[in-house]
Amino acid sequence: MTLAEPIPELSVVRVSGQQGTIVHVHRNGEAYEVEFSNPSRVDTVLAREIQAVVWVPPDN
Repeated sequence: MTLAEPIPELSVVRVSGQQGTIVHVHRNGEAYEVEFSNPSRVDTVLAREIQAVVWVPPDN
């Protein structure tokens, strides 16, 4: 999947069946730091590993 633009920070995404929050965008959206709560951790996730975007914060 190719995205027109990176998924913004603070968006909620689903990765491997778990929901997490994007806390940092790498290389213009090629990879993301995603914070998960159960168990508590931050993983680097490639864009192709994101199964769904659950929520995107409104523009400021």
